[in-house]
Amino acid sequence: MSTVLLRDIPSRCFDGGIPIILSTCSADGVPNATWLSQVFFVDDRHVALSCQFFRKTRKNLEAHPTAQLLLVDPTTVAQWEIDLRFERRETSGATFDAMKLRLEAIASYTGMEDVFALQSADIFEVLAINPVTVEAPRAAETAAPSTDALAGLARLTEGIAGCSDVGALVESGLGVLGDHLGYEGVSLYVFEESEGMLYALASRGFTRSGVGASVALGVGVIGSCAQHRMAIRIGDASRERLYGRAVREQSARVHGREEREIPLPGLDSAKSLLSVPIVMGGKVFGVLAAESNRAHAFDERDAQLLGTAGHMIAQGIALHRDDDLDREGDDENEGNGASKAVVRVRYYEADDSVFVDGEYLIKGLPGRILWLVLTLRSTEGRSTFSNRELRLHPFLKLPSFKDNLETRLLMLQRRLDEKGLAFRLHREQRGRLHLACDARLELEKI
Repeated sequence: MSTVLLRDIPSRCFDGGIPIILSTCSADGVPNATWLSQVFFVDDRHVALSCQFFRKTRKNLEAHPTAQLLLVDPTTVAQWEIDLRFERRETSGATFDAMKLRLEAIASYTGMEDVFALQSADIFEVLAINPVTVEAPRAAETAAPSTDALAGLARLTEGIAGCSDVGALVESGLGVLGDHLGYEGVSLYVFEESEGMLYALASRGFTRSGVGASVALGVGVIGSCAQHRMAIRIGDASRERLYGRAVREQSARVHGREEREIPLPGLDSAKSLLSVPIVMGGKVFGVLAAESNRAHAFDERDAQLLGTAGHMIAQGIALHRDDDLDREGDDENEGNGASKAVVRVRYYEADDSVFVDGEYLIKGLPGRILWLVLTLRSTEGRSTFSNRELRLHPFLKLPSFKDNLETRLLMLQRRLDEKGLAFRLHREQRGRLHLACDARLELEKI
């Protein structure tokens, strides 16, 4: 056995950014080489290869159960020859499921689901690892800034502890990921179990925030990450690969005459993406995702780091239940004066989507919350509402335990601010929400 261990080889080499070559030999000594889309690290003595085509390779392995892999580092061009011996094929289990999930995530953006269908995970024993001597490569692409992960997580903890509301907590958390841990673009999605949808709560480093954008459970990298509760890392893919399918899925979900989608947050020329699930109390809380314009920007260390940061942010959010104060106060009745401009708000009960003057604003639970406060303002002539009141209102249909009101209020508030509408929401004090309005609203429910 070689003194070089599999764990010593950078994880980016296993992602297929530079095609991985598998060589075998037939019974009569004729060599054959095939390209692989991925090699899966099992342990220091085993790898799993994704068997997708493999007709000739399968026949060769039946005759001679030995093979050789050629791995190439896509950033340094360092190479390794790995001698293998075939052990078994798996069509189920943890290794097979992990490989299948990653292939499906890639295929979902290329429209090649049939081509990328995984037949089996072929398990090989590693016999030897031999570094290949190559000429010095050209200067590699600039690497990500070196960061101290422990110091970054400590700063993240300090920031969370010092925040008095959910909005500041989320901003602080994503800020640390960008400023101190070197991630170009990050976004936080929260899961709405009743709808089977993930909604973008906040983002950083993108030209558009994407707040309120939705992804169905199981769709694309974000949706698959949440559904399978597994981190997904894409090492080298164009923006069309990363988000094209998600956009098509969004369009297919539109029912009715008007568009009901917000573009997802993302880098214009993203090559790498990492999504990690956030699970709390056995349930999916959401997904934390990072993007980079550099190929092979993320490795397993990043998956662990981002996963830890995501759980810290989610736990901080769970501690902020802003309904401690529920005193009644003098409400400012802004009225519906005839001199004010008219703004038409339409609410679709089927999917809780809200349109303002014919333009889509938001849907789901945030849309239901907005319609409730607009309706209460119209029928009761008041503009201040307590969190406790909203939690207990039957129209919102919130669960009695660990509801998600704070994050949805934050999402709604940010979406309104982003659109610059004549009405907006802001915190009047802890546990109280104020609706400010500079227009005469005409409400229509469909």
